Amino acid sequence: MEVSLLSLLPPVVAIVLAITLRNVMPALFLGVWVGTTIMEGGRPDLGFLRIFDTLLLQQVAAPGENGAVDYFHLHIILFTAFLGAMVGVMSLSGGSKAVLDRIAGRIDNRRHGQMLTWLSGLIIFFDDYANTLLIGGTMRPLTDRLKISREKLAFLIDSTAAPVAGLSLISTWAGFEVSLLVEGFQAVGQTVNGWEVFLATIPYRFYPLTMLLFVFLIGWTGRDYGPMLTAESKAVQPELSLSQCEVIDSSRVSSLQMRHALLPIITLLTVVAFGMMLDMDRATEVLVIASFLASVVGVVSTILSRTFTVNESMEAWIEGAKSMVPAIVILTLAWMIGAICDDDHLKTGRYLQQLVGNSLSPEWLPAIAFLISAAVSFMTGSSFATMGLLVVPFTELSWTALGGDASLISDPVLLGTVGSVLAGAIFGDHCSPISDTTVLSAAASDCDHLNHVETQFPYALTVGGTSFLLGCLPIGFGINVWICLLVQIVVLFVFLRIVGRFPSDS
Repeated sequence: MEVSLLSLLPPVVAIVLAITLRNVMPALFLGVWVGTTIMEGGRPDLGFLRIFDTLLLQQVAAPGENGAVDYFHLHIILFTAFLGAMVGVMSLSGGSKAVLDRIAGRIDNRRHGQMLTWLSGLIIFFDDYANTLLIGGTMRPLTDRLKISREKLAFLIDSTAAPVAGLSLISTWAGFEVSLLVEGFQAVGQTVNGWEVFLATIPYRFYPLTMLLFVFLIGWTGRDYGPMLTAESKAVQPELSLSQCEVIDSSRVSSLQMRHALLPIITLLTVVAFGMMLDMDRATEVLVIASFLASVVGVVSTILSRTFTVNESMEAWIEGAKSMVPAIVILTLAWMIGAICDDDHLKTGRYLQQLVGNSLSPEWLPAIAFLISAAVSFMTGSSFATMGLLVVPFTELSWTALGGDASLISDPVLLGTVGSVLAGAIFGDHCSPISDTTVLSAAASDCDHLNHVETQFPYALTVGGTSFLLGCLPIGFGINVWICLLVQIVVLFVFLRIVGRFPSDS
């Protein structure tokens, strides 16, 4: 299909309707329908049929090379359901409450609660989905007790999940990013060590690096602004808080109940760690197996301790899995939007790239790469899809613009351009209402989806704007990368001190 302005229509329709209707499911479905209608030559009837007889099926079992089938999305669906089941057993058995009651003996204020959530986000570095669902479900009772809003919890986990996974050498993201970097240099006739290039781009990924620091500053200072300040101000008012703060006697917490939460979590982390060390290429399969085994361990623990009967344990397991159904539906619709916009269909990324053209001066490439990557990620709701679309063409574009010499592999402009694509993909993802991690963060926090988008957007825009103006732009003109990072850190801190307010003061 020819690249055209129509390629922007499905994501634009989905985003506009999501904001207008304040309900993401019908907005996503209509966006998908618009896309399939365009692909079917303007026939809405055929477009409707393609949703169910082709597009939906391909999101569960995508056709691969040589007749193979790619079950990546199915693995994510199963992982989400099994992790929900595990959290359901942990919660209904009292395990999560017991662990958090023990922690609450030491965590006695909002600042400590936010810092603990941030630190937990750094510890669960191996996968953004695991990070989001596990931390959201586990920390929610504690943050409720400390009068931290659900919107703040969703922000804390969403804004650490993808940045940590994207920067980590041992994660479900690393292999994918490395493969794209290798492919990009192969496209210009260069053979490189993908892991070395991966490490070299890390300082140039300004947005995820500074966002992790910004989340820390938000928690440490206790200051907020914009819609988040409003949400936090409501949460700290006793009559409007989600749950009242209570005095916890941690010495009376049942060790038996704590076991119902600790054993599944330890099982999950252990199986994931060993599985990924053995075979990183099968990371999503490892996550499915780990989450299933962890949920089974939770069921067995409650049965052996006689906390639940077999029937009660299975009911808790099923209830936990069912709680993830809305998220799975939205997730699948978001994938469908991403598929419609990919290079095999409407070519949204290619269209945006063509708008930029190949005549730009090399100095502007990191900044342009960040903006284009952010726009594609925002419209598709997928940082993975955006990276897959743009890493290779921007590697080629910067290589050609810089002269095509083998010494360019370590050139700051080239590394800055590639790093900006990887960073911009996460920035756009954080801003997009149709992002899969945005959906999962809201679901794990039990927060209204669009409330999460509304409260997180100003924070993402603050960090994204700082990254663009003080990172992506100056790096193209020869400013040292470490100076760029230091200036961004100082500016964000000063900005928060000037603009931020304590919720009780608003």
